[in-house]
Amino acid sequence: MGFFQGIFSKKAETPAKVNLSELNAFMASETGQQGKALEVAVAGKLSEVKHLLNELRSGIEKLKSSDSESGNKRLEKIVSTAKGNAERQLASLIQKLEPPASADLSLVSRYCSSAGIILQQEINHFGKNIAYTSISFKQEIKHLGLLIRQLQSVFSEMQSSFSSAKHFSLSSSIDSMASGLGKKIQSTERLEREISEIGESAASANGQLQALQAKLASLRESPAFRKISGLNEEKAGLLHSKQLAKTETIDLFSKIDKPLHRMQGIVRAGKFQISSELALLLDELLKNPFNALRRDPKAEKLKRLLKEVQLAIEQGLIELKDREREKRLSALQELISFDFFGQCFWKFNEIDSKLAALEKELNALPARKQEEQLLKSLNDAKKGLQAVQESLGEKKALLKQLQGELPGLKQKLETAVSDAAGKKVELQI
Repeated sequence: MGFFQGIFSKKAETPAKVNLSELNAFMASETGQQGKALEVAVAGKLSEVKHLLNELRSGIEKLKSSDSESGNKRLEKIVSTAKGNAERQLASLIQKLEPPASADLSLVSRYCSSAGIILQQEINHFGKNIAYTSISFKQEIKHLGLLIRQLQSVFSEMQSSFSSAKHFSLSSSIDSMASGLGKKIQSTERLEREISEIGESAASANGQLQALQAKLASLRESPAFRKISGLNEEKAGLLHSKQLAKTETIDLFSKIDKPLHRMQGIVRAGKFQISSELALLLDELLKNPFNALRRDPKAEKLKRLLKEVQLAIEQGLIELKDREREKRLSALQELISFDFFGQCFWKFNEIDSKLAALEKELNALPARKQEEQLLKSLNDAKKGLQAVQESLGEKKALLKQLQGELPGLKQKLETAVSDAAGKKVELQI
């Protein structure tokens, strides 16, 4: 079996390995003969074009010097006009078809493509003048027509030469693909360097963060910080007591909430008159009793307001059911007799004084300031680390995308190069 396999199996082609940086030199080496052959073929065709254009010039001159003797004056006038137009149009065509001075193949290829199109367009444009001119100048027009057809044939042959030269037809796309692949590779290499640098920055930022956390933990375990903890606990207790006192004060007014709201309604409706000072107090009392009392420590204005509410109930302006009326009047009387200064204001003032003293003592402790500074540094370090990590993530995502594109770009370029060179090529990148 192995013997027959050796006879009939086709030997795998060993690809030519080419570095991307050496691709131009490789293409020049592999397609040099093709390029020379194309240059020779194109040069020959350009010589033919120049010869045919000269022949056209001579043909136009011969047409100019020819006279018509048909005997039909009207026909002669038509032919003469068409002849003059044809001569000008053919002279203009020759100018448009002049070959480029440079022998650069890319320039010649573009000239060849455009010249073929121009020639066809011009023929369609001045066909009517040629037809009228041929009435009296058949031989001259026949000769010019032959030259134009020969030009068309030469341009067509030149285009075929360019199309059949794969290295030339693929050269622009190979250059473009090689340039694109090279830029992608440079981008991936740049990203890899940036990711390495950012990774080092992230490690450094994380180390700084851990050092700050350890320093803060050490500070909070120190004897100096234990005093801060004790003072903070005492402060929390005072704040809790203040909140309870505040709640108790607000609860005092829950029993007269309905009469107060109805009092506000009849005052705004103008059914009961009180001073603007008491009206403002009433509005604030309904919004926040605690704040209203803070502005009226001895509750002198408050008690005047409560007496006005009491009067409004007694006069029937604040309507209540009999049983509820007695209950609300009793609650109002209780509040009018209540010692707000001793039971509320003094208590709040005492708590606030203690809190202020505690805060002053806390602020005077070096450990407290050290903690604040460490917390600020720690917060800044966390933000810095987060920013670095986000940047690192973005760079890695972009690198992954580029790396995913490279194999496809490399494969397309290998195919084009192999096709142009006529043998299998493997690119090294």
